[in-house]
Amino acid sequence: MPLKRGYVFTYIDIEGASKNREAIIKCLGRMVDAGKLHKLSKGEYYKPIKGDHNRIGPDANEIIKDLLVKNGQPIGYRIGFNVFNKPILNTSINNIIQIGRNTFKPTLNRRMYTIEFILQRNEITNDNIEIL
Repeated sequence: MPLKRGYVFTYIDIEGASKNREAIIKCLGRMVDAGKLHKLSKGEYYKPIKGDHNRIGPDANEIIKDLLVKNGQPIGYRIGFNVFNKPILNTSINNIIQIGRNTFKPTLNRRMYTIEFILQRNEITNDNIEIL
């Protein structure tokens, strides 16, 4: 299965991962060493996008997608100023991403982004994320 450039994936996304787990993880590590893949965080990889002078990483939505959805159910949503960080609306880049969640999680760093988690008391569903 060919993966798109900039798409963040884990070894589970690769066919036959249940049978050849160790071999796939070793192969991904070798591809990172060779520069064909880049590692985002533990167990997460992406194929870099080739730019004019350098390689570009995945966009912010790909970087945080595992923090927003688990097993097809939403567990968090983007909040704060970073919601408006779209090139059409804003030309500046904010490196802090805030995510509202029902459970506490400490701040973490991924690539150039600092990801902060804000405890939310509201129920998080696909229907009410836009309202929240």
